[in-house]
Amino acid sequence: MKRDDPKPKYGDPGSQGEELRDRDRELLDACLEGLQANLPIEAEVLEVTHQDGLTFGADFELELHLDGVRETFAVETKGNLRPQLVPPLIHQAHRLADRGRRPLVCAERVPAAAGRELRDHGIAYLDRGGNAF
Repeated sequence: MKRDDPKPKYGDPGSQGEELRDRDRELLDACLEGLQANLPIEAEVLEVTHQDGLTFGADFELELHLDGVRETFAVETKGNLRPQLVPPLIHQAHRLADRGRRPLVCAERVPAAAGRELRDHGIAYLDRGGNAF
């Protein structure tokens, strides 16, 4: 795909991009299951986050409902949350916040040090084990 190609981030059905998209969705679903095992929370996943018809740096949009409160998040999925990925996530979170979006990182596992850094910057996260902030 060319840089100036207006197509979405993910390719046509059956492409490698669609496989990655499916994997991201499976991870998000697993993280939500872990969260719902601990909290009476309802979740609605929207497939693509848009602003003015363009994707802008998030894999999904997620609405969470708990005790009559609804929060909407722009979700970034990470299979392996390595320490070197945290600074770019913080930068991305600031970009999303500038656009009025609340960021949430969804990962297989959020290591303790990464969790502390995300919390220090007010970035919500979920992992497959049900850990959340």
